[in-house]
Amino acid sequence: MTPYKRRSFLGLFLALAARVSYAALPIESKKPLPENIKGWSPDWLIGTSLDLISETNDLQMRFGESGIVSVTAGPKGGPWAAPLFPWRIENKKLFIGDSTQPSDGLEFVSMTGTKLRVRSKGKEVVYEVSR
Repeated sequence: MTPYKRRSFLGLFLALAARVSYAALPIESKKPLPENIKGWSPDWLIGTSLDLISETNDLQMRFGESGIVSVTAGPKGGPWAAPLFPWRIENKKLFIGDSTQPSDGLEFVSMTGTKLRVRSKGKEVVYEVSR
């Protein structure tokens, strides 16, 4: 297989994988976010998208009922990957993937309007929350 064909195949595969990962995610009809959110809860996470506010990276997480989150990630402008990961809440932290290390969890800091502040590995990051 020539390098051109391999790149074309990889591009087609990534495009299909992104579509399949979103199609496989069972998300309910969009209800409004509850007010006064004070921490992580499946009640408000299921059916919610978190979009990282960053000048250099794109990261979107869409949470489904079945304990699966679709993560679309990559540098601004692409290329992106869109894998599916398990998610869980443990000791007031949100964990994406299979990690059991406390430092890998996202710690809820605050939510004002649609802006969510979390602490990840000691750094504070901001997400736009939508449904």
